[in-house]
Amino acid sequence: MGGASVHLRQVDVRFVGPDGVMVQRRWRSAAGGLCLMECPMVRSFPLRRGRRLAPGWWWSATTSRLVGYGSAAMRDAVMMLDQDPQVTGMVSRPVELVWEEGGRTVTHAPDLAVALVDGSIHLVDCPGSSGPSARLASRARVAGLCAQDAGWEHRFADAADPVALANGRWLALRSSPVKVSSAQVSRVPR
Repeated sequence: MGGASVHLRQVDVRFVGPDGVMVQRRWRSAAGGLCLMECPMVRSFPLRRGRRLAPGWWWSATTSRLVGYGSAAMRDAVMMLDQDPQVTGMVSRPVELVWEEGGRTVTHAPDLAVALVDGSIHLVDCPGSSGPSARLASRARVAGLCAQDAGWEHRFADAADPVALANGRWLALRSSPVKVSSAQVSRVPR
């Protein structure tokens, strides 16, 4: 049932403003003016000991910028989206939704925001091969309501075809390394 009783007038959104300061406003008053493709990451990905993959950065040929990822499923989704000719922009965790549910504060930062050639925006969560947990599904319902209210879409990342994924990894490993200056690294959001 989680997320079912939440109304949009109760949802806030957090994002990093142009001046680098965290902003929190009501969703309905802020959503229309958000330029998601320009928003830096609102919340970094935690480093969890014992995991095979640490959070990292993918150099996107589509955006000519680094896109953060927090899991293998998210890295694979970013890699596949970067090869999709329909994708024109991609950023990780540009917004965090905040609402009250059952007397406690709940937050959810969709993993990615993706812009497509047709002008549409998709908020994307990357749950992995086992699919979304009940907790993520509940939070995704609220993200879906918010996205729909803004004229966007919310979805879960599709499981990538294993052959396409293997080819994408092979190409990524064999492409020439990107030269990143120390000035660019210092501007990477943390």
